[in-house]
Amino acid sequence: MTHSTYLNEESQDDLLSRGFARRDLARIAAVFGVGAVAASIGRPAWASGGVP
Repeated sequence: MTHSTYLNEESQDDLLSRGFARRDLARIAAVFGVGAVAASIGRPAWASGGVP
């Protein structure tokens, strides 16, 4: 997956105009990707309080 998967063109242009590099866009998109995966799992692990 590329960074464009999680960031639309308008968001990419906005971040690039603010001085972010394309490498930074990939890192930002990775954060969104991890959030999407965590949300799709169902019950987030950090909310279980250590109880399976």
